[in-house]
Amino acid sequence: MGVLAENILVSGLWSMAAAWGFGVLFNLPKKGLGYAAALAFIGHAVRTVFTYYHWGGIVLGSLFGAITVGFVGAFFAERIKVPAIMYCVCAVIPMVPGYFSYLFFLYMIKMVITEQHEMVNTFMIESVLNGAKAFLIFIGLSVGVTLPLLWHISIKREENRQYLE
Repeated sequence: MGVLAENILVSGLWSMAAAWGFGVLFNLPKKGLGYAAALAFIGHAVRTVFTYYHWGGIVLGSLFGAITVGFVGAFFAERIKVPAIMYCVCAVIPMVPGYFSYLFFLYMIKMVITEQHEMVNTFMIESVLNGAKAFLIFIGLSVGVTLPLLWHISIKREENRQYLE
């Protein structure tokens, strides 16, 4: 098995477990837990491919992973007749950038408590870089899930409007 396939499988399985757990925490119906886990696997696979091939790194990978989760979640919602946002949120939570948020706060604290004044600039730069990356991933996840769902809702409204006329 190649490195990429192994990364997709390992991170996908962990994200499935996390999505399953958040689905239980958010009281999803039992029939929907599998859909949330499948969405998490698909989204993480897209993000891993983008990150592996350096197609914009983890920021764009997270954006396109969330867009994929949004579109596939809308498709699943059509099939099982439940709101897509329930499953999409559980699937996207494992892609939240905890590592970069942690590094942001770590370097902020180091910057405040250091007694070596020449290291303050280094800690500040690291803090800003990690904070910006975490912020962009958060924005990418929220926009990536929201836009496909809004697009799907607008298409359904248009179909209903044409049906009523």
